[in-house]
Amino acid sequence: MYREKGNHIITQAIEHKAVLDTCKRLEKYGYEVTYLPVQRDGRVNPEDVRKAITPKTILITIMYPNNEIGIINP
Repeated sequence: MYREKGNHIITQAIEHKAVLDTCKRLEKYGYEVTYLPVQRDGRVNPEDVRKAITPKTILITIMYPNNEIGIINP
């Protein structure tokens, strides 16, 4: 559906396993995935997200509240 619009996905390094496994699988099909690091407090830096966006980005998947460590991303 979106493949003709781009092949880039952005996620975070500590995203839920279901998302990370899916991203790893999509990489095998030619998708490019950017795994953003998290800061010491477990949050993703919004500026890192902005910098990672390209014209080929079709999805950004970052868990808003993290149920494992209890943080809420900005």
